[in-house]
Amino acid sequence: MLVQQQSELEQRRKRGLQRFREDTEYIEQIAAGARAQAEKDRQSKEFKVKEKAGVIRSTGKLPGNACCF
Repeated sequence: MLVQQQSELEQRRKRGLQRFREDTEYIEQIAAGARAQAEKDRQSKEFKVKEKAGVIRSTGKLPGNACCF
């Protein structure tokens, strides 16, 4: 009886550890996706700023994006 209880406890511990590992892996995948998206957004913003800086350098004026009344 004691051996059976220990065996059951060991199996439950192994299942719990496996579930923990799966959950951790899932979280890591989500975090990696978020990091990739953040890097993509950063690069896009950086490109826009460099493009605007190029226009300012070449014309000496701010680009007129909006119509003012």
